[in-house]
Amino acid sequence: MPIKKILVPLSGHEGFEAPHEVALETGLLLGERFAAHVEAFHAAGEAAGGRAFIPAGMPGSASEELMRAMEGEDRRRGERARALFAQVTARHNPPQAVAPGDPAGFSVDYVELPGPADELIAARGRLADLTICPSPSLDDHRRPPLGLEAALRETGRPLLVVPPEMPETLGKRVAIGWNGSVEASRALALGWDLVAGAEEVI
Repeated sequence: MPIKKILVPLSGHEGFEAPHEVALETGLLLGERFAAHVEAFHAAGEAAGGRAFIPAGMPGSASEELMRAMEGEDRRRGERARALFAQVTARHNPPQAVAPGDPAGFSVDYVELPGPADELIAARGRLADLTICPSPSLDDHRRPPLGLEAALRETGRPLLVVPPEMPETLGKRVAIGWNGSVEASRALALGWDLVAGAEEVI
């Protein structure tokens, strides 16, 4: 199945830049290779969902102060995500488009929508041919980030987890875990573009 739309979620949390820069760089590299549309996506407005976690007995002034703090962090997350997108795309100067095929071939877009990151990544990932996420840091070893888990478990689509640093090559050696199952067959079919372009397949 051809890869024509690539989703790269950008969390915008403090310290996110380095690993997400690798993910976005990888997305642009593959987008150019496959003449695909790359969507850098940021889920904004986590504060709205955070209201449900404010203790019921908290005084009104304290809860409002907490909400203002969460809304401020939402704004900063959005600013960081947009800044990283601008920084990385400035190095490549790719064509801008709002959808695959307009214009035809390689293009990029930045999309920001309000809502919970895991739910939005799951929904948008189902409409992409490939989602790219950074590998969890050592601090996340107990539980992967919600966005990564949603991309893995909720989309039913291929997920590429990139290393902390940009590799020298990408997709030259591909390993396939094959057990003859329907799932293995489907995974191979969905990732065939990467397999077909490899120099060695194990």
